[in-house]
Amino acid sequence: MNTAPDLRSALIMNTGDVVFSTGNLFTFGNKYLLDTYYYAKHDPAFVPAFSVSEDAADLLVMDMLKMCFGEGAQFCKYDTLTTCSLAVGNATLQSFQSHKALRQDLESGMSLKLTSLSL
Repeated sequence: MNTAPDLRSALIMNTGDVVFSTGNLFTFGNKYLLDTYYYAKHDPAFVPAFSVSEDAADLLVMDMLKMCFGEGAQFCKYDTLTTCSLAVGNATLQSFQSHKALRQDLESGMSLKLTSLSL
């Protein structure tokens, strides 16, 4: 599965936008949060997976292809393959579909409002 090269450009452009602990807007009220988020440093060597391969012989891929189809399938596939979890891929697909339905409901509501205002 390939993604657009503009994702790589966005990563390169934004690597300098690291928020340092001293400029952080969040508060850390306990030791766990301090250790996990405040003292943890950004790893400049980290590079996300921009694309993942689908091995047809992999059982995960076979199950993924049964689950990830239709609109949002590319997000479902990516998350399934990068996390090796069908549950994560399914959650991504459900989230995408829920967001899409909400947007459609809001857009139809707005068009009804505009129509009634113009009458």
